[in-house]
Amino acid sequence: MVASSIDQSSSSDPAHLKLGKVPLRLVLIVPFVLEILVAVGLTGWFSLRNGQRAVNDLAAQLEYEVANRIQQHLEDYLSVPEQINQSNAEAIRLDLLDLEDPTQLSRTFWQQIQIFESISYISLGLQQTGGFVDAGRQSDGTLVIEMTEGFTAGDFLTYGTDADANLTELIDRSDEPYDPRLRPWYIQAVEQGKTVWSEPYSLFPDMDLAITAATPIYAANSQALLGVVATDLTLSEINDFLQTLEIGASGEAFVIERSGLLIGTSTDQLPFVQVTADEEPKRLSVVDIEVSLIQSTAQALLAEFGDFQNINQSQALITQFQRDRQYVRVLPFQDDLGLDWLIVVTVPESDFMAQINANTRNTILLCLAALCVSTLLGLLTSRWITGPIDRLTQASRAFKNGQLGQQLAGSSITELNILAQAFDQMQQQLKASFDALGQTNIRLEKRVEERTNELSSALANLQRTQSQLVQTEKMSSLGQLVAGVAHEINNPVSYIQGNLVHAMEYSQQLLNLVDLYQQQYPEPGPTIQTELEEIDLEFLQEDFPQLLGSMKTGAQRIAEIVQSLRNFSRLDEAEFKQVDIHDGIDSTLMFLHNRFKRSPTRPDIQVIKEYGKIPDIECYPGKLNQVFMHLIVNAVDTLNERDEQRLPAALKDEPSWIRIQTQYCVEGDASNWIKICVIDNGLGMSATTQSRVFDPFFTSKSVGQGTGLGLSISYQIIVDKHGGKLEFSSTEGKGTTFMIKLPIKQ
Repeated sequence: MVASSIDQSSSSDPAHLKLGKVPLRLVLIVPFVLEILVAVGLTGWFSLRNGQRAVNDLAAQLEYEVANRIQQHLEDYLSVPEQINQSNAEAIRLDLLDLEDPTQLSRTFWQQIQIFESISYISLGLQQTGGFVDAGRQSDGTLVIEMTEGFTAGDFLTYGTDADANLTELIDRSDEPYDPRLRPWYIQAVEQGKTVWSEPYSLFPDMDLAITAATPIYAANSQALLGVVATDLTLSEINDFLQTLEIGASGEAFVIERSGLLIGTSTDQLPFVQVTADEEPKRLSVVDIEVSLIQSTAQALLAEFGDFQNINQSQALITQFQRDRQYVRVLPFQDDLGLDWLIVVTVPESDFMAQINANTRNTILLCLAALCVSTLLGLLTSRWITGPIDRLTQASRAFKNGQLGQQLAGSSITELNILAQAFDQMQQQLKASFDALGQTNIRLEKRVEERTNELSSALANLQRTQSQLVQTEKMSSLGQLVAGVAHEINNPVSYIQGNLVHAMEYSQQLLNLVDLYQQQYPEPGPTIQTELEEIDLEFLQEDFPQLLGSMKTGAQRIAEIVQSLRNFSRLDEAEFKQVDIHDGIDSTLMFLHNRFKRSPTRPDIQVIKEYGKIPDIECYPGKLNQVFMHLIVNAVDTLNERDEQRLPAALKDEPSWIRIQTQYCVEGDASNWIKICVIDNGLGMSATTQSRVFDPFFTSKSVGQGTGLGLSISYQIIVDKHGGKLEFSSTEGKGTTFMIKLPIKQ
């Protein structure tokens, strides 16, 4: 009555109807939590927004500063060759250098090479004679002096030098004459009439890029062309300088030509690739570089401007790379000598946002900590208010889940105390009922389990017996059919064989009689002569005995087939007998002869018999023939399936075969066991098929192509009836081997 009254009062309470299923604790806590969440969200949003603005300004300043540093370095670095050329040209005009003295020229160039490590070669070509002389640094750092023989256009000679720039040994002599007036750097300088840059090129197969500054030399008075002085500058130092730059944490910088070919990068990536040792290095395009950030930046520039030629002033843009924003600065670099390059600096936004994001996370964590403290205080307050109600709720949930015996503590609230006492009494009554019901369920479950085990065992025995009965009935019917057919064929064949002997004897006698008539009457009458011509007596006398011989051979062949059918059926051999296993195998192969012949989709299947010398064994001959039949038919099926998937050339190169081996066992007691192997080079079996190959009614064939009883029955025949072993090994795609071990004596 108390519980009923409480339920009625609860259901009629308007506050209860209004709140529904919302816990009282949530009503007390949620407002505080919402206030903290709003404060955290606004604080994080403003922090992130202000950080983004600061990052944009900082990234722009960093990109601009790095790009200007690269531009200033390029101007200083590329000014050295022009200064060397101007210095040498001025020395020649002032007669400080004698154009007719290659020794003086080479020693001067040699000393200049030692001063400037970035210079590879300093050279001079004469307009009048085609003479050429230079001093240079080879790929291994060795200083050499090179000149044309006789200081005229001709053979190119390379000399080693000592510490005083004196010539030592002759290192190399070119096979073809060398004329500097035909070289691109010479021609371009003469056409422009001023110092010009060549296209970047690979100075040696294993060196970085180089570029040549060529300056024409004119006579002081007549302005006649005397020659061209040139300086080769390696560009590897550009790579080294770019790698020293600190561009954020993971930013990159690179310099390219307007064509997109690389000059240098801030990575260790070379601006060219060596395809083979014998070929010239291939210049690398910026869109083909293996550095993902640089490649992505170049593709973004092409997408934005269409072509690198369209970038005529400093540009700043923002791109995307791997879901991260990238700040990109492009600065054209040009000089008076014809260079037209692009300087590109790209910096990931994450390099700048890392600290800002960390500060934002710290702010959010502090707000969350405040949220946790507020929530904890709310929980303590709500717990003090709702503690008795929570205990009653938990006891009710435990009661609902079947956990009886929950004792409710007393409460200072009178109504809740009465409700707790009524709840405890109800639990005790239900617990007693559930205990009695549980004992009844245990007894029922035990009886059901016993009956289930009995039914499972009976079902397994029934399935095994059913599979044996089905297969035995099939083989029995097949054996009776084969024996009946063999018996019915055997009678007429025996009759034909017996009469063929007399027919051959009688025909020979008749032919001898005709021969005597021809001897006694060499000139027969017209009627007989006409008949002899029509029947062609000579051909008849020659072909008739052969015809009878062919008939005899055919009858013998039929008799052999009948005997093989009778051997296979073995209806008269239900008990253990001593038999020759080879006869059973041969009979099975004779019975399956047509399955081995070629078809439109495959060639013949080769049957290879490798019979060892084994004695007769005691066995059920008919049952063993059944096993041989299953194993060989399975091998034929997998070979047919394999050949249908192969091309004609593969069918010819790798023919299908079945190998049958018999021998003594090589392990164990070899005198009491024999081993029979059936091997094929078919598709093999998967791991799933191998794990279930001996299960009853399991088959990997399509519906209608097999019952799945063959290998299960074969296993029972070998293991259960003969005390032997049936094992297999298979490699998917290479073939399968089935091995039978049988005792000689049972």
